[in-house]
Amino acid sequence: MGNKGGRCTRISANPFCRRSMKLVFPIIVITFAVLNLILVQPLRAASNAFDGSWAVTLYAPEYKDPTGVVAHAFTFQFPAHVKDGVLHGEHGRRGQPAWLELDGKIDPDGSALLHANGITGQREYNIGHTEVGKPYAYDVKARFKEKQGTGERVGGRIAKLTFVKE
Repeated sequence: MGNKGGRCTRISANPFCRRSMKLVFPIIVITFAVLNLILVQPLRAASNAFDGSWAVTLYAPEYKDPTGVVAHAFTFQFPAHVKDGVLHGEHGRRGQPAWLELDGKIDPDGSALLHANGITGQREYNIGHTEVGKPYAYDVKARFKEKQGTGERVGGRIAKLTFVKE
């Protein structure tokens, strides 16, 4: 044990080794703190770059299904909030016809895959004139910049979204 071959070990009797070991620990701690500031903090700040209140507009143009049934165009405008890079917005009253909820994580580069859950409203606005009160869901591929964003429904009926930071 102790000082084998001039190397410092944990149980070394050599005072120089004990002093060296006492210096190594603070250096390791300082190194990790600096790495945290350099690498982790910018990522955390980037994920919060979109935090705040947003105005959302969802526009779905008229849609004619393969059987010839036409669903009328509609527009939803609603607020959304982003906290820690996570968006949440709602149109209408939860659980009621024509309600829509939009949720998802915005990546630091501004890309996002959001998820929409909703309940159908008036039949003439629904694909195939589905009855009122039926649940539905779809994804939205979105891209955010500092003060604005755009998105499109993935699959199914065309729907375009715009986001404006307030």
